[in-house]
Amino acid sequence: MRLKLPALSSLRAFEAASRAMNFTRAADELGMTQAAVSWQIRQLEERLGVRLFARDGSRLALTASGERLAQRTQRAFELLYEGLQELEAGSTLRITATQTLADWLVKRLPRFRDQHPTVAISLESTPELRDLRGADAADLALRGGRGGWAGVDAFKLIPQLQTPMLSPSLLARIGPLKEPRDLLNYELFRNEEMWVLWFRDAGMAGCKPRYAATDYLTMSHLATSAMAGQGVALLNPILFRQELEDGRLIQPFDLTIEADNGYWFVHAPERRNDPAIVALRAFLEAEIAQATNRSSAAAA
Repeated sequence: MRLKLPALSSLRAFEAASRAMNFTRAADELGMTQAAVSWQIRQLEERLGVRLFARDGSRLALTASGERLAQRTQRAFELLYEGLQELEAGSTLRITATQTLADWLVKRLPRFRDQHPTVAISLESTPELRDLRGADAADLALRGGRGGWAGVDAFKLIPQLQTPMLSPSLLARIGPLKEPRDLLNYELFRNEEMWVLWFRDAGMAGCKPRYAATDYLTMSHLATSAMAGQGVALLNPILFRQELEDGRLIQPFDLTIEADNGYWFVHAPERRNDPAIVALRAFLEAEIAQATNRSSAAAA
């Protein structure tokens, strides 16, 4: 004889709230109001005859019964999602990415397809973080920023490292770069805040470099202009390792600074066990580790 289960909507609300430990964030994830989530959980508590949440001052906490149920409901929804994904095997993995990350990813997709031939990729370049839920939502996003986005799982893939880079043709035209002070003979693409930090760490605090009149919104555009010999750009040596190895860019100095932002792999919490997403994340982490190791070896 099968037991009559509580309403699926109540279990879903509880599962989201037990992960977020916050009714408002759970409501955002589910597309509900905070009051609706609270009502669903009250219905579940009345149905089971136990309290699932308690207040510890201003903090929400699970009771012992809530802890036990949370472990099981979270795993149950993961299993359900995995089963649905298996039925959809061979479907397209939809990705949104910033321009810089889209350009970086495109160069690596052939290797990913060789390893995972059943996973099709649809890639769209967008400047903003799109909704990752709903019928037309992307499956995952590659974004720049500091993380901390509500209602999503975000994993930092690449630190925001920056070091001067330029084309061989510009170096030949302007002259040698034997020490950081020689950069004062060059036009630098604007990122004045980061240049100030780089020159400070190079022992040149307060120097007055020349900045190019042209400004760019993305690191990808900066790199393209630098490779065209139009100036010196602060670029990420992990993202542009291939261009350095191909000789299209030169990194004249080992000194690299790190900003407090980075590049992130972002998806809805319920997608964390999606086989295609897991495979892509593992692939990208391996690519980044390899590029990082090559950067370290080149600087040694």
